[in-house]
Amino acid sequence: MLGSDFGFGAYDPDVWRAQTVLGEMGFRAGSADGIMGPSTEAGVDAFRSWAEIGPGGIDDAFWNALVTQAAAMGIAIPDPPGASEVTVAASEAAHAAATKVEVAAKEAAKLAPSRTDFLIPMLAMAAGLLLLWRR
Repeated sequence: MLGSDFGFGAYDPDVWRAQTVLGEMGFRAGSADGIMGPSTEAGVDAFRSWAEIGPGGIDDAFWNALVTQAAAMGIAIPDPPGASEVTVAASEAAHAAATKVEVAAKEAAKLAPSRTDFLIPMLAMAAGLLLLWRR
């Protein structure tokens, strides 16, 4: 949660958490859809002003103040709906992509082994990077 970098229009589970908790605390942060937009930004700005932590968006100072205030009000920081299902689906998709890359590299190696020996490790590395990027 801490130190996340959010872009407008992109889903992020921490944005969903912030929207949900801010709404329960009475700050208008838009609907809890996990997408950073003008309403969420206005709610975050209003909370930051109220908590006297200065400007800065959703950062460490925001989370520290939000968690502290939510606990004082008896509000739990929830997990987004379906979070585990999304993680499993993304992991399975990344694994399938990595497998396809490995099969393609092996097929390429059969065509010209002396010229493609370097492809398998490079494509395996690319597949690993894809796995990291998908998280």
